[in-house]
Amino acid sequence: GDKGVRAIEPPASGPPGPCTSTTCAAALAAAGSADYVVGGKILVAERNYELTLELHDGRDGRVMATRSASCPI
Repeated sequence: GDKGVRAIEPPASGPPGPCTSTTCAAALAAAGSADYVVGGKILVAERNYELTLELHDGRDGRVMATRSASCPI
């Protein structure tokens, strides 16, 4: 099968806003026939940025790994 990386739009029938639940991550994986889903968020506080990424298992949506990094500007 296709082992490339691609962006998958959340389904219009889903909840508004970012996909933050295990149910949403599993649904995205199923919609895109993906083994894994990467999600993230960026927090901005004045001149500081913090990026957090989560790797979700595509079968059940559970978080397999989380990484955060900050960048003061």
